[in-house]
Amino acid sequence: MSLQEISKPSPKSVPRFAHEPRTEQEVVCLFGALLQYLDDPLIIEQVQTPFPDCLARNAEGEFIKIEFELYGSHFIEHCHELNACQWIVCWIDDWGQWPKNLRVVELREVVRAKCPSIIEQISDREPGTPWNIDLFVKRCMKNGLSKHHLETIRWLVKFAKDRNLGPEWLTDAKGSFAVRDIRGQFFKVYTDGCLRFPFSRLNAGDSFSKLARDLNEALGKDLIADADMKHKGKGDDLAKLFPTADRLQKFLTVWESFANQRK
Repeated sequence: MSLQEISKPSPKSVPRFAHEPRTEQEVVCLFGALLQYLDDPLIIEQVQTPFPDCLARNAEGEFIKIEFELYGSHFIEHCHELNACQWIVCWIDDWGQWPKNLRVVELREVVRAKCPSIIEQISDREPGTPWNIDLFVKRCMKNGLSKHHLETIRWLVKFAKDRNLGPEWLTDAKGSFAVRDIRGQFFKVYTDGCLRFPFSRLNAGDSFSKLARDLNEALGKDLIADADMKHKGKGDDLAKLFPTADRLQKFLTVWESFANQRK
């Protein structure tokens, strides 16, 4: 059977996604589901972590190097060489200044033109625009966060506002805000109900060890180690971090003290 013969699925085989991609991994997943709808059929040879993300063959048997990105501009931000792959596959191409020898496949347009039913609901929020409290809470509710999550998020936003620490509404597809001072980010909160510590962007210096001890004491667990000063992914679900109002208050007291020391 040829590539052309397998390129058209039956209506019953169409998968569905609850929402548009919000991460690069979800772009990869959607791309796999949309392979049958591409103008140029491909056979996937390998998907990998190192650049380029994917090796494939076209109908003529030629190898195609593919890089996946959530937004086209991320390819530039990641400092990839423009001549190191043949295709960029993204949800939205917000760059548009590509050389002629580089093909950019914008999955949003493939969905709109050929398979609109594959995604249940696509947000009308344009990429690159910051979130706000209304959009953030709306996405949290859509993600099924509990009342406890939502109350904790509102307290974190209020804390940031009252102490001139933000919140800094970010522009990522997933939805997040940062609490920070002028020197760096303290923590970030996401619409999936998780809180993360981008410690590599905190610039805490010699004060990090004490901060780590104070945070562990406030949280009642050994979550943070000295080595985490160079990392940015440490964290957990808000409900697990702050099962009680007392834990949340102790946590905020640590950050208030840290912020005052940096003034």
